Amino acid sequence: MKIAVLSFTSGRIDRGVETVVKELSRRWQKQHQVKVISVNSVDWQSFTKVRPWLKTLMIDKYHRTMRWETRQALEKLKPWRPDIIMPFNGGWQSLLCRLFCWQTGAKLVISGQAGLGWCDGWNLLMRPDVFVALSERNRRWAKKFYGRGVRIEVIPNGVNLQRFKPEGGKLDLKLKGPIILCVASEDKYKRVEATRRAVAALRQACLPARQGFGAVNLLWAGGGKKFKHEAMPAVYRAADVFTLVSDSTEAFGIVYLEALASGLPVVATDDELRREILGDYGIYVKDVWGEEYVEKLKLALSKKRYRPEQWLKQFSWDKIAEDYISIFSRWRLE
Repeated sequence: MKIAVLSFTSGRIDRGVETVVKELSRRWQKQHQVKVISVNSVDWQSFTKVRPWLKTLMIDKYHRTMRWETRQALEKLKPWRPDIIMPFNGGWQSLLCRLFCWQTGAKLVISGQAGLGWCDGWNLLMRPDVFVALSERNRRWAKKFYGRGVRIEVIPNGVNLQRFKPEGGKLDLKLKGPIILCVASEDKYKRVEATRRAVAALRQACLPARQGFGAVNLLWAGGGKKFKHEAMPAVYRAADVFTLVSDSTEAFGIVYLEALASGLPVVATDDELRREILGDYGIYVKDVWGEEYVEKLKLALSKKRYRPEQWLKQFSWDKIAEDYISIFSRWRLE
């Protein structure tokens, strides 16, 4: 089977999408022909700085470059004749891939990595042969608002259980006392400011004379201190607690699984998505701007490391890669 993956930011940015592409393509390549197409001319950072209405109309510099590069990539793919096309950058890329599939007979599969909003709404409007929702919650949203007549399958994102584990080296962060780790970009929906406030309050509430915690440190990785994804297992092992309280529009959150696989207590938003990801192993907070968040961080600091093996097996990248191949293979059987 020939699988073409368009992920123009792969190799340049370490976000969830690039992790998905890397982990899946590595496994697919063992039995199938896979081409991952990335380019250096698309400036992702410029996309985060343009006006919202320009993004919506897809007429800013980022989208113009994306349109041009996608046309060039698809022209080069024509002689190869892929069976499956998976675009990961949305916008013009999804539209042009839809037209390419109609012309060539390839099947369009789009993974809903963008969250509950216009970006994945646009992807659904492209009428892919399969739209992959990352959770049952996301599937219901897609079906209700955009997905009538679109085949929707649920396959979550995953975690590399061989790399992310409690055993192994720890990165020397040169910080004393408990470390609360937050792995997030600077996007507002990540609500890092709520975490900063809660940790600041925690420092005041947990003086050594009262609680024995000593100094509590917040390590904000991703948007604050930069680490390459290859270094992240050692970063997780160096922390005592993980927290991320993004709002409900988030598509998934691989970092929750990476932290859980590393044995860390995890404090997360109390919503359906996070409960699908963490099950009974999360510590959930509803009011992320209030005292409740501080209390849940205190609770997490009192917990011991624990890795729920049976729960994590369903999120193994090996299993998830096979689930995608099962979808791809159905067209050959029908």
